[in-house]
Amino acid sequence: MRHLWTEKLLKEVTLKETKKKIDAFLHEIKNLLSAIPEAPETELTNQAWLPKGGKVLFSMKERFYFLPLAKLKVMGSYLLGTCIKLEINMDVAVTMPQVSHRLTESQNVRDRK
Repeated sequence: MRHLWTEKLLKEVTLKETKKKIDAFLHEIKNLLSAIPEAPETELTNQAWLPKGGKVLFSMKERFYFLPLAKLKVMGSYLLGTCIKLEINMDVAVTMPQVSHRLTESQNVRDRK
């Protein structure tokens, strides 16, 4: 009896037609993010890389560069197909390349401010 009730409940909360559109959108986002090329290292004081009218509002001695993502993965209830709310939320885990992190970043808590 419980098994039948559980199956019926899962059928009610499982996404159907909307899931196809969302899947296509997620694939497009993944392809776009994966296609961003590696950017050369530049100083943040050099603002030539910013769009017209953009400014860096802080001063740092750091250098900026972009590396392609190590991993991009959909997680949570959407992946399992058990979204139960009218508004669908998706959890996406983005893994940055290990080279982009310095050992001292976790010590001085710069990344959590």
